[in-house]
Amino acid sequence: MLTRMQPNRFRDHSIWVWVGVVVLLVLLVAGVVFVRPAWERSKEWRAEKYLVQFRDADGAGRTDAADAALRAAFFLAPSYRPVTLEVARYYSRRQMPDALNLWRELDARAALDPADRILFAQTALQLDRFDVAMAQLDRLLKESM
Repeated sequence: MLTRMQPNRFRDHSIWVWVGVVVLLVLLVAGVVFVRPAWERSKEWRAEKYLVQFRDADGAGRTDAADAALRAAFFLAPSYRPVTLEVARYYSRRQMPDALNLWRELDARAALDPADRILFAQTALQLDRFDVAMAQLDRLLKESM
């Protein structure tokens, strides 16, 4: 007697499993490619909001609120140029040694404008780093010619 073979249900549905796996992989790759830049941009937007809070608090003389807002902005986006520039200016006003490192980092990424280069040189002079100040003044003179 011949018996009829039962259809293999796994084999019939295996193509859908592979389609599902491929779709998930495509979504994963798209997420990695598109979500990371969007996440970085959202951190920059939030850092800009903290910079506005910092400027308001600093202008009103509330140093604790200004410090907290600037720290939050720098924590969110330390490599975002406007944040690093504001932190370097703030540290320069307070004559903090970390200002020199921030100014060097900013100068390495892109050229500083003359007002910031002068502030960099002033900070170096106030911190008794004459070699750094002379290098910045030389660059300032070369750029002005």
